[in-house]
Amino acid sequence: RFLHGIGAEVVAAVTSARGPAIEKLPIAKVKVGDLEDLEQMARDAGADLLLGNSHLASSANRLGLPLQRMGFPQFDQVGGYQRTWVGYRGSRQALFDLANLRLANHHHHEIKPYRSVLSQKREGEWEPTDHEHAETVTDTRH
Repeated sequence: RFLHGIGAEVVAAVTSARGPAIEKLPIAKVKVGDLEDLEQMARDAGADLLLGNSHLASSANRLGLPLQRMGFPQFDQVGGYQRTWVGYRGSRQALFDLANLRLANHHHHEIKPYRSVLSQKREGEWEPTDHEHAETVTDTRH
């Protein structure tokens, strides 16, 4: 429901056992299966990222997708199991984590530094570092 609420499309969902809560999810299909089923469904549907426990890490590597670890077990990250998922703070943090995963894996959307058409410098001649100022001020009062 959280993913649906933020406008995400769930393209693959797998559970190990059918239960009454599955019918209430805003997802077209939930398959009763295993991680191999999820990996195949994610590949076929063109998933952008995976959400699941640490057992999903191998599938994420094979698919070349980022993994947001959630659930249990989380044996490859320290303290992951203590993360808050409910309430305002948990939802806010989950949204930040998902957004950061998307940003980290889509570098083609990076914003290039502004280069003025009035610049006297050639492309790549001088690029400011974090500790240098990009602009200089010239005193034209004589």
